[in-house]
Amino acid sequence: MTMSTSEKSDPGCWSRYRLTVEPIMALAFSVISLTGSPFTDLCIEKACGQLGLDVDTCKNDEISSEKVHRTTSTITLWRIIIDTLPGCIMSLFISPWSETNGRKPAIIVSLIGMTLSQGAIACMSTIKSINPYWYLIAGIPSSLSGGAILTILGCYCYMIDVSSPKDRIIRLAVLNEFVAVAAVITSLLAPGLENLGYPAVFGTSTALLATALLHALFFLPESIQIEKEKSATLFTTDHLVDSFKTFLKKRPNNVRGAIFALTGVGVISLLAATGEPDNKYLATIKKFNWTISDYSTYTAVGLVVQALGTLSGVYILMNILKLGEAASILIIEISLLLSSLLTAFATTPTMFYITSQLRIFFGSLGPLMKGFISKLLPPHDIAKVLAFGSTLEAFMPQIGAVLYANLYNATVGIDPFAIFLLSAFLQSIVLILTIIAIVRLNYGMKNNGGKMDMDQEKGDTEVTVMKDVEVAFRSENPEPLDQRIS
Repeated sequence: MTMSTSEKSDPGCWSRYRLTVEPIMALAFSVISLTGSPFTDLCIEKACGQLGLDVDTCKNDEISSEKVHRTTSTITLWRIIIDTLPGCIMSLFISPWSETNGRKPAIIVSLIGMTLSQGAIACMSTIKSINPYWYLIAGIPSSLSGGAILTILGCYCYMIDVSSPKDRIIRLAVLNEFVAVAAVITSLLAPGLENLGYPAVFGTSTALLATALLHALFFLPESIQIEKEKSATLFTTDHLVDSFKTFLKKRPNNVRGAIFALTGVGVISLLAATGEPDNKYLATIKKFNWTISDYSTYTAVGLVVQALGTLSGVYILMNILKLGEAASILIIEISLLLSSLLTAFATTPTMFYITSQLRIFFGSLGPLMKGFISKLLPPHDIAKVLAFGSTLEAFMPQIGAVLYANLYNATVGIDPFAIFLLSAFLQSIVLILTIIAIVRLNYGMKNNGGKMDMDQEKGDTEVTVMKDVEVAFRSENPEPLDQRIS
C-alpha cells in the first residue's frame, strides 16, 4: 500500500495529520529512556561483583569506585560503537536504496534486531555472576540490523515523504513531541520497574519494541511508490553516488555553503546529545552520590520540561514572537550553550536541576533546522539532502562516546562535571556555524539584487527563507540590513 501524491500534498486531506511513524519513534525512544541508566547501573553492579564486592562497599571505597566507573565507562563506549557503527555504514546505502525500494523494510529489519538484543540482555541480566563485558555480545543482533540509527533515519525519511513543505515543521515537532511524552511516561514508570529488578526493565523494553514492530508490519503504509523496474540491490554505488551528488550539487547564491553549515550544526549537536548522557549519570553518582532513583527523578523532570518546550518552542518563537526559523534556531542554540556552561559549574543538586532546564526548547531545534534546510531546496532534493545529513549524524554516537568517555575517565578524580565544558565548546561551534549559514544566505540575496533564486519549484519559498534570515539579523542589530552589509 502506498500513499498517493495528492494524499501527501493536499492540505485538506484526512491523512494530513494521521499518525504514521510517531508510535514507532515514541516506543523506540521509550526503550532508550528506560534502559539507559539501568544498563549503566547493571554494569556497575556486575563490575563490583568481579572485584568480589557488593555495590555499597564498592561505592564507598575510593579506589574500587574509580576502577568500576572506568570499567563501566569503557563498556558504555564499546556498546555505543557496536550498536551504531554498522548502522552508520549501512545508512550510507539504505537511505538512497529506500528511495526506490521503500522505507518500511529498513524500519522493520532494524526493529527486529533491537527486539532480539533487548531480549538477550533481559535473559543475561538474570545471571547472578557474569562479566559485564558479555553484555556487549547481546548488542550484536541490533548492530547487524542497523539498530536505532536505521529506525530513526527511516522514520524521518518517512515523515519527509508524507508531509508537505507547509506542514513539515509542525509534523516534525509533533513527532518529537511524541518522543518526549513517551520518554516522560517511561521515566515515571521506570522506578517501579527498577524495583522489580533488571529482568523487568529489559523485559518491558523488549515488549515495547515488539509492539513497535507489529505496528510497522500491520499498520504502517509504505510512503513512496516502489519502483520495481529499478535495481533492488542494496550495496550498490549508484544510489550512494546520487546522494553525494545531490548534497554536493552547486547551488546559486551561496545556498550550498549554507546547507553545508546547517548540516554541520545537526552533526555537532548530535555529537553532544549522544556523548553526554551516559557519562552524565556516572558524573552525578560521583559528584552528588546520587542513586539510580535520584537520577530517574531528575530525568523525568527534564523530560517533562522538554515535552512542554518542544511544541511550545515552535509556537512561541515563530507564531508569537514572529522570529522565523533562523532567529529561533539562534536563540535555542544560545540557551544550550548557557545551559552547558552553567551546569559545568553546578555545585549542588538544586543548581544542577535549574541549569539543566535551560535546555527547555531543545526538542524544537531538530524540526526547525530540518524545516529551514527544506526551504532552501527544491522538493525533489529535500529527502536526499536531509537523509544524507542524517547519515552523517549517524556516525556521531561513536565519536561522542569516545570523546566523552575519555574525558570522563581523565577527569573523574578531579571534576566529573568537566564533560559539560566539552558540551559548551561543541555548542559554541554550532552557534558559529549557524551564523555562517545566515551570513552566506544574506550575501547571496544581496548579490542577487535582494532576491533569493534557489531554483525552487515553488516560488514563495525563497521569500520566506530570506524573511527568516533578515529577522535573525534584526534581532541582533537594529540597523538596516543593507547598511550592515556595506
